[in-house]
Amino acid sequence: MRSKSSLVVILTDFGSRSPFPGIMKGVMLTINPELKFVDLSNDITPYNVMEALFILKHSLYYFPDGSIFLVVVDPGVGSDRKGLIVKTKKHVFVAPDNGVLSFLFDTNPEVWEITYKPERLSKTFHGRDIFAPVVAKLSLGVDPGTLGKRYYNPVKIKIPEPEIKKDKILGRVIFIDNFGNCTTNIEQKYLHEIPRALIIKNQHIEKFVSSYSEAKEGEPIMIINSFGFLEIAINQGNASKTLGIEAGDEVILLISPSSSSQTPPGQG
Repeated sequence: MRSKSSLVVILTDFGSRSPFPGIMKGVMLTINPELKFVDLSNDITPYNVMEALFILKHSLYYFPDGSIFLVVVDPGVGSDRKGLIVKTKKHVFVAPDNGVLSFLFDTNPEVWEITYKPERLSKTFHGRDIFAPVVAKLSLGVDPGTLGKRYYNPVKIKIPEPEIKKDKILGRVIFIDNFGNCTTNIEQKYLHEIPRALIIKNQHIEKFVSSYSEAKEGEPIMIINSFGFLEIAINQGNASKTLGIEAGDEVILLISPSSSSQTPPGQG
């Protein structure tokens, strides 16, 4: 007998004004009225699988063991792309097979291709017709093998790694939040010295702080954010709009020689 779960964590690009997350919850509650829900986000940039992967990867550790994650960022809906059930040691995931769960596959999870066929199937809303019922059935302890067949070749994508050089790090913006703060793919672990400057779109940012309040209002800054990545921000402003930054933009982080003994804010 498979263990039951009461918590479903939802991640979509449907938007906060959309009825679709609520409809999926209604479908799941019809099957299992005891379910509880957490909306991780319904405001992933539309069709941005990489952004959803990043958010999921760096958020799941804050949820209790046994949680079921329902991820519907699905630009291939209605096509022949597969749907997946992925079971790790701690959690279960239901999502389209488009790479959004890529980071899980290095842990050798159990993976099933969803074969469940609903009576009603829209070409534009598999979240309602396939993924939500599958999640609800799994929450009741239904064996994934009755909802799918074992699968060994899921789609894999990878968040680009920064390029580390002697006096600089070449990276990219990978996520922009609602405040316009721009998260890069440069992790704190790469910063052994305080950066001298960051260059993006021919603009130089030189102030590196440990909290937003250390900067003047409207001042562009570099900061290590709560995910542990270098972020471009403006204190009480919108860095993305003000500096014209978009996801995917290249950044050049100028670093001090390795002989520096300074430690970046947030380390040590």
